[in-house]
Amino acid sequence: MNLELRLLRYFAVAAEELHFGRAAERLYISQPALSQQIRVLEEQVGMPLFVRGPRGVSLTGAGETLLAEARELLERSDRLRESMEQLRLGASGTLRVGVAPGVPADLLPAVVAALKQREPDVRVVVRELTTPVQVTELREGSLDLGLLREPVEDPQLSRRCLRIEHLGVSVPSGHPLAARDEVTLKELEGERFICFPRVWAPSLHDSLVQVLDEAQVTTEFEASEHVSTTQGMVAAGLALTFSAPPWLQNAEGIVWRPLADARIEVRTSAAWRPRNASPLLRTLVELLPAAADTHGSGAPEPAREGRRAKPRNR
Repeated sequence: MNLELRLLRYFAVAAEELHFGRAAERLYISQPALSQQIRVLEEQVGMPLFVRGPRGVSLTGAGETLLAEARELLERSDRLRESMEQLRLGASGTLRVGVAPGVPADLLPAVVAALKQREPDVRVVVRELTTPVQVTELREGSLDLGLLREPVEDPQLSRRCLRIEHLGVSVPSGHPLAARDEVTLKELEGERFICFPRVWAPSLHDSLVQVLDEAQVTTEFEASEHVSTTQGMVAAGLALTFSAPPWLQNAEGIVWRPLADARIEVRTSAAWRPRNASPLLRTLVELLPAAADTHGSGAPEPAREGRRAKPRNR
């Protein structure tokens, strides 16, 4: 069965509107012409796609099934057309970038600035997406570049570490640990922590929890999606949080202390699919900075998935 994309597009619009008149207006064709094209498609699939009645139309079971498949096919067709348009136009196309929640605010401007200087006409579309969602969209081709949190295990993606941050503990200024120059993991026993949601970066979250688990430190974790909430809870003396120095820098009522007996790194990397043919992506990859990596290469070490460790709640 060979179905024309044009007919599938007509069908998808009609299925969304469930009104042939409105659908015809969206498609800039007459209503009789749309009805005729829908009948042609129904003949090709061998069954009715709409139930037609005096009060309008509705989808048959076959129509609902075809709509789900048609949408996916049309989206893939649109992405292919966009990719080919980028290749035709060269560098004056669109680059789609994902940014994970919590990524340092200065990182995206630093990444984009060099590209804009080289290609001033480039259009950069930015979406905030969790690390797992970025990995999926990079594989599927709906995203060109991702700024995500390591560790990431995916052989289909190339990565370059852009930022390495070392975690310490942010505590209320009146907390006993605020008087210490350094804090040990054992001194965190029984404390309540506020942390980013695990869904944002599961591997990083598990690695952080595993450090406490291996040190046999019992803690209580609560998730927060907003820096303002995290900052407020810490300043109010309701919780502690793991953070790098810049995250809550100069926040009133909060002091940051390094860990004396643990080295916890947060790595933010750029990730992309090597098979992506976008000339803009190739240019950007050439311009990407590399982190001042302690291992000397500027690229992350092979990521290792730590064992799933859960905090032992009080």
